[in-house]
Amino acid sequence: MTPCRASRKDGQPCGATLGLSDGLCIHHDPKRADQARTNRRAKPAARPPLTTVTMEELPTDLTSVEACNRAAEQVYRLVMTGRIAPQVAKEATAALREKRIALTIEHETKKKLKEIQKTLAEQGRP
Repeated sequence: MTPCRASRKDGQPCGATLGLSDGLCIHHDPKRADQARTNRRAKPAARPPLTTVTMEELPTDLTSVEACNRAAEQVYRLVMTGRIAPQVAKEATAALREKRIALTIEHETKKKLKEIQKTLAEQGRP
């Protein structure tokens, strides 16, 4: 979709792609200036509270990558069935991703430490 052909006050292209009329968004279209002013003055719509789950519904086992994957699948099911808000799911999956990364690094570090200890033991070092 072609963006608004006008420029912002800072000289950058507007970039808006919704509600274009004659290649202009509502904020740059002189024919719709009154409507744009009314929209700016209107009170923003109240946001509904984010839908979350109870503490009892949260996964308790996040001690392995596999457990984190199961939790991510649970988040997917919850958001797809409307049980949690997409923004909540986004934050939850970001936290799960970080946990998986930390677990992977911890696993690899322990593996390397064991290899070093084995090599030292073979060389007669404690």
